[in-house]
Amino acid sequence: MPGFNDRKSKSFDLVIDTTKLLITLCTAIVGFTVSAVLIPDEKHPLKILKSHSLSISFALISLALCVLFCLSTILKISGLLGSDKRINDDNVSINDSLTRLLFFISLLLFFFGITLMGIVTFKVLGE
Repeated sequence: MPGFNDRKSKSFDLVIDTTKLLITLCTAIVGFTVSAVLIPDEKHPLKILKSHSLSISFALISLALCVLFCLSTILKISGLLGSDKRINDDNVSINDSLTRLLFFISLLLFFFGITLMGIVTFKVLGE
């Protein structure tokens, strides 16, 4: 069945939607964390930041890099779909090695950042 079929279209949609979800989650977490640090509690001003600054910094950097790689993934997919150099639509695939690498790095950075945030949260709750 030649051409860009429905199954290929759904696979591109799934990756793009997942990537947009990661961007949304990362920016929300970074925004919430930064606002919590910038508006400290009067009882414990910046206590969490001072005692866990390295973990929080790595988590925020990881999540920010995740957004960067997610945007790169979307741009790569847009380049695949909008390229004039394609011979036909049968050559277009979501399984392009660079697309998979960018998406994998995005997921890895997201899970690393979330894990670090979880570790800091459990340490703070244990104090």
